[in-house]
Amino acid sequence: MLAATAGLILAVTPSLMAQEGGALHAARQGQVTPVDELLVELLGAGPGAAGTLIAQLQQEQSAVSMPALAELLAEIQKLPEAVLQDRRDTPNGALTDRRWARGTGIGFDVIRTMGGSEELLLLRKLTQAPAEIDPTVLALQTGPLEDTLRSVLLRQTDAYSATGSLYRDLASWAAPTLLRAIAATRSLEGLHALPALLGKREEFDSYVLTQIASIARFARAPLNDGELNRIRRFLDSQKPEERRNAAQALGFLDDTESIPELIELLRDADQSVVQSSYSALRLITAMTIDPGYRLWVNWHGRESHWWKTQATPHLNQVRSGRTGGMVVALRELGSKRLFRREIAPYLEPLLTSERDETVRIALSALTSLRANDTATLATMESLLAHPNQVIREQASSSLRLITRREFLPKQPTLVRPR
Repeated sequence: MLAATAGLILAVTPSLMAQEGGALHAARQGQVTPVDELLVELLGAGPGAAGTLIAQLQQEQSAVSMPALAELLAEIQKLPEAVLQDRRDTPNGALTDRRWARGTGIGFDVIRTMGGSEELLLLRKLTQAPAEIDPTVLALQTGPLEDTLRSVLLRQTDAYSATGSLYRDLASWAAPTLLRAIAATRSLEGLHALPALLGKREEFDSYVLTQIASIARFARAPLNDGELNRIRRFLDSQKPEERRNAAQALGFLDDTESIPELIELLRDADQSVVQSSYSALRLITAMTIDPGYRLWVNWHGRESHWWKTQATPHLNQVRSGRTGGMVVALRELGSKRLFRREIAPYLEPLLTSERDETVRIALSALTSLRANDTATLATMESLLAHPNQVIREQASSSLRLITRREFLPKQPTLVRPR
């Protein structure tokens, strides 16, 4: 049996990979080591041997075209399944901590360097461990697992499609690692993936919220209302830690729609919830109001009254396109983040104005609003190729501030973006 052979190899041969007679040497001679023999060799070679072998093969293959090297890489891709078969062949109770860890490490090495969506799903089985495996051994695998997950997601963004199914079925010790790996990508794809995981495993919902807050520091916008509603509903959670973490996440996401609920949480019985809500309100509104419920209620009332009684003339001024009074109107509108959804559609067309000064003032107002709707961001992004260098750089700065992602100016177009 493969399992018995692997056990013997582990006992007597500490590093077969260091010997000249290994799989790499054989491939150089035109011979391909079958996956079962390859697994035995790697189990005896120590941690990281599979990753080292893959790197050497890929380097040599890029320099020399040799069929055996490509065929050996194909055998290596079968290693995660071979590890699982080895475990099935191992009698109950005979799988040692060391062999479980070595096999898991081999699977991680292969998936990290060569895997995609399908291989990512193999992690469900690779991370399963018999009850007798020492929890310390499991803990030591969290770092390599996070590195594996992050590497695959960064290399192949379509792998995010597998994260929902993977998260649902991962072993309990491994599930939080997936959440950290997604957040560690600091990508917009990762930001979209995390809200979808809320509710799939209720015991980890609070942790999902912390990872949404973490990634939102680097990739903030835009999320759609469905995704934001998944987060907002935790503001009413019975668990203080979920209310606290939801408030924190929505603050970093700059979610103006949650402002009324965040104000209500300033009266929460849990002081950590109060503090998190206050911090979120300051992030979203850019207001320096002291942390008192009544103060924020009064502010919200004043802003709502302004919208009902004073907003229309400013909006009409913008819509008219007349330059007289435009600066005053845009300055006033740009300070009203609470109503950015309503205001942004009036300001966004100004970004295509023939007048550079109008474009710059509109950019400033929309940036102050933190306008993050899809249409406005798309028009801002088109300005990265504007003929005016100042506007290109201002658009880059505005997009970075609103989304916390990097947008670099491009070569100017011959005509203005329309």
